[in-house]
Amino acid sequence: GCDNAVIGYTDDDCIAYGYDELVGCFMDEGMTEEEAREWIDYNVIRAFPYYDNPPVIVYKSTMQEIEEWIDL
Repeated sequence: GCDNAVIGYTDDDCIAYGYDELVGCFMDEGMTEEEAREWIDYNVIRAFPYYDNPPVIVYKSTMQEIEEWIDL
């Protein structure tokens, strides 16, 4: 039900979902933004170890955020 959140795929054929797009999908189903983020963080991402070929989640960031993250 989150096909609209697919933003691409990886070189090893894993589906890539945009985190913000996933939040939007769950909000379209009636969740608040906070509920959607909690659901994704707790129920979706934590299930990935149980998949043979799990998808990836892509988080949008500004260049400044990326530079700060790299400097950590």
